[in-house]
Amino acid sequence: MKEKHVYIVTDRIDSNFLARSINPLTRENIITLTPDAFYVLKGTDNNIVRSNALFGNEQHEIVARAVEEQESKLIREIEASESLSLITKEILINQIHAVLSVYYMISHTIPEADLYKVFFNGEFINFVHKKEACLSLLARLSESHPFSMRTKKAWFPSLINYINQISSFVLSNKNTYIFSTFVYGTPWASKEIMKADQKSSFVSFVSTKGTRVDLLRSLGTLFSVLLGIKYIKFVIPHSFYPNSNEYREIISHLEDKDAAQGLMCFEESIMKRVALANSSSDQISLLAGYLNPLCMIAHEMRSPMIMATAFAMKKNKVPVYLASHGTHLSSDNEIINSEQKSLARGILTSPIADFTIVQSAMSKDAMIKLYPKFKILEFDQINWGFPNDRMNFANDNKIRFLHASTYKGMGSFRPWIFETSDEFHKSLSDLIQVFNKITSADLLIRHREIGEMSINTYKDLIDDKNQNIYIKTDQDNPFLEDLDSADVVIANFSTTIEEAVTRGKYAILWGEGNRYSHENSPFISQDLVFSAHSTEELYNIVELLIKKIEKEKTNIKNVNYDLKDSQKEFITEIVSR
Repeated sequence: MKEKHVYIVTDRIDSNFLARSINPLTRENIITLTPDAFYVLKGTDNNIVRSNALFGNEQHEIVARAVEEQESKLIREIEASESLSLITKEILINQIHAVLSVYYMISHTIPEADLYKVFFNGEFINFVHKKEACLSLLARLSESHPFSMRTKKAWFPSLINYINQISSFVLSNKNTYIFSTFVYGTPWASKEIMKADQKSSFVSFVSTKGTRVDLLRSLGTLFSVLLGIKYIKFVIPHSFYPNSNEYREIISHLEDKDAAQGLMCFEESIMKRVALANSSSDQISLLAGYLNPLCMIAHEMRSPMIMATAFAMKKNKVPVYLASHGTHLSSDNEIINSEQKSLARGILTSPIADFTIVQSAMSKDAMIKLYPKFKILEFDQINWGFPNDRMNFANDNKIRFLHASTYKGMGSFRPWIFETSDEFHKSLSDLIQVFNKITSADLLIRHREIGEMSINTYKDLIDDKNQNIYIKTDQDNPFLEDLDSADVVIANFSTTIEEAVTRGKYAILWGEGNRYSHENSPFISQDLVFSAHSTEELYNIVELLIKKIEKEKTNIKNVNYDLKDSQKEFITEIVSR
């Protein structure tokens, strides 16, 4: 049924403004696109429709197919270009997939209406045509995470570059290893490298923030080098490349001209990303000439600074290893395969990297089927499921379930394999209702604040009498501590599924729409993985696992993940260069 007019709200700001401005005696038609937007309005007497009621499995499939159809020609054109740098090509391919997904998601969520009211720049603006309303929403998203670029041109860039050159010159007598980050697998890998290489030093590169602090940070780098500190971060000033029509020309070749118009909303943010990566790479390349690194180890290759670093290493003939912090697979389902292939590019593998490290049989199978021409090396769990210090967990007779899934927000939407925030909220709410009936096990929810679903939107669902449901964030303790102490992991699509099974733990696949990429995978133990397709089935699986675990539990749970032979071989591989 076509509505006369409809309000479209995306976050708390929109909803708070709407709640203050509408007539309380009028029943309005409102579409809330996120849990945060719904939470503000849920107690009002309005006709509220949430996005997951409009965008379900059928729409996920439609969007995935539309994106693949529209991008396939563009990818071939970009890859064949002789004028674009390798960095620019990878940014364009990844970003075009992202914005196409966002465009089609919004256009298939918003229903037909005579009038659309969209919040923009502090007020609700009326749109007669659905296309214009969608473009307004896209324009807002282009100015928010993950498209907005927070980096700004540095103060005193010449002075910062000079200080960086001094720092890199002083470091030139060390054996330098470049890391994309100092988290994930870096702590254990660097610790093992130091055992084998007494002259080792570890370097990462970050972008400037556009304040005086950038100069202080560069001086801090110099002092750290002089003091012999092992972990060094260089702050890299970037410059703005001249404007070009590259993006506009590529987008003009899209067959769907409405989609092309939508994608033009993101031109500025995408080209800023291109300029940041290319100009930073030039500066890092100069420093690499002094540092003469032995290698680079990256956990992904999508963020501009990591691509900039990897390309600079490539130009200096420094080998680049990419070991993904993620789970990757291929499937007989063509929709899953299409999205997994796009997800893998820049995370599992990249043409910028010299070596793709496959960390499980499942990721190896994905590489062979999705990117057969790329060179792979096999080393177990470099950037996920990495070795942890020994920890003892006393048996308090409690069985622990860990909900460790995540969603993709509107700006980073990825059809089919991830839940939207509203879908995620629905599946988490159902999970809480199940555990409100469970008294013999704990449920720990690891909350990630990524912008569309605050803890307030679901914490009230926990029964006041229930003392077995807990919520934690990264501010409370490291995630691996909770993973190690858990008996069962619950997720829709997450690296945690592989991490759990590798540790011999049970995993429950649970998410709205039951779109489980890991379901029936031949590479994970089916004795450990259970798929739930309804709340009743979820409850039964939880009860079943409680009974199984009660029989299996011992007095002391010793967790000790020593280095595997292949992890030792990886360390030998990089220190012997």
